[in-house]
Amino acid sequence: MFSSDRVNALLKKYNVLVVTADSTDGDPIIQKDMNRADRKSLPTNLIYPADATKSAIMLPEYLTPEIVIKAIELAANQ
Repeated sequence: MFSSDRVNALLKKYNVLVVTADSTDGDPIIQKDMNRADRKSLPTNLIYPADATKSAIMLPEYLTPEIVIKAIELAANQ
């Protein structure tokens, strides 16, 4: 999914599941997650820590490898 070897290495290291959701059909599950994140528009980029008691980390619409790496490491250390 990502062209950055550094990002892909971290995804593998932390066993990250990458999910891409399409809300074209108005899927209520996607809308529920967007509401939980207080987002109204797409794309919405979130990283959820393994600890379900922790909040999702909101990423900007436009991603760079550095942004994704920082968020993965933050989620891994929560």
